[in-house]
Amino acid sequence: MSNSTKLAHSLLRQLIQLGVSDFVISPGSRNAPLTIALSEAASKQIIDLHVKIDERGAAFFALGIAKARDNYVAVICTSGTAAANFYPAALEAFHSNNKLLMITADRPETLRKTGANQTTDQVGIYKLIKTHDLASEIDLKPLFTGKPIHLNIQFSEPLISEERNDWLAGIKIDPVEYKSGIGGKLETSKGVLIIGHDNAGYTSDEINTFASKLKWPVIAENPLSYPQSHPYAALYLADPKVRQALAPENVIVIGRTTLSRSINEFIKLAKNLIVIDPRVADVDKNRQANLLLQSLPSDVSSELTTIDIWQKSSELASAEVKKLTWSEQAAINCICDCLTNMSALFVGSSRPVRDIEAFTKFENKILVFANRGLAG
Repeated sequence: MSNSTKLAHSLLRQLIQLGVSDFVISPGSRNAPLTIALSEAASKQIIDLHVKIDERGAAFFALGIAKARDNYVAVICTSGTAAANFYPAALEAFHSNNKLLMITADRPETLRKTGANQTTDQVGIYKLIKTHDLASEIDLKPLFTGKPIHLNIQFSEPLISEERNDWLAGIKIDPVEYKSGIGGKLETSKGVLIIGHDNAGYTSDEINTFASKLKWPVIAENPLSYPQSHPYAALYLADPKVRQALAPENVIVIGRTTLSRSINEFIKLAKNLIVIDPRVADVDKNRQANLLLQSLPSDVSSELTTIDIWQKSSELASAEVKKLTWSEQAAINCICDCLTNMSALFVGSSRPVRDIEAFTKFENKILVFANRGLAG
């Protein structure tokens, strides 16, 4: 059996054992050992294998599954320019802290900078994500930290082997358990909670538990996932007089607020700003606030903040929204009205995600996904 086949079997077996169940592959010559092995695993219904010819689309497809399942999803390509096509999704995954596992096949290190066909230096190709350059087996579990991973695997010829073995025999799946990022104490008074679209990586259930303890009015960039939030806030907070009237003593922001200028102008009026986002430890190290927290507090002490004026503002805005004639915003509302409880919706950047924030109100809970790391 060829060394390349053995290496593919070894690494893929580890990944499956660690709980990776979705693999997206763009077939090529150099990644043939992985393609054949994954086909064998898929035929035994051990994994879900997705074949996508275009590498850029494949990477975003894998990223979407990773967002939905909150688990590592592998996307695999051959060497050369194929690896460069993963870069947009790699950046989105880095800035969103998504579990994207990029596997790039490569020629042996000895062929780099020799003029060999389809060969470039793929080590460090995704500048912000460390490359693990492999020519032999390593223990992959320590790499599973919840952040994006890049494996660059050197495959030497012969790439495939006629010899077969049952490399999946006796495999036992033991998924990695990731730290929840929940814990600690927060003492505060009255204020407003603002939830960024990406939730800072937390689930809506985790954030709802925190919000129930906080007892503050809630503004959500993604109102479809938070029916208790005050709708149309991005609209009525565009009025400077309304912003001043609602100006809070404290604002807590979970994640990033990247959609509306009106919301960000409102945040500036707070006397005290608290940001909760694990990314302030590394990705967003220069973020500014009165208090930066890397974890969602589990012990919360605060003062009940009345929501009457927020409810009235939302009711007035709702009356105006109902007057809309046919438009993009009316179309968005029509689409959202057709969604049933716990539907899954992936929203594009630019206007669609902003129109949902500003113009929709929903009583049920919708699972909404979007690329808000770099809005790509």
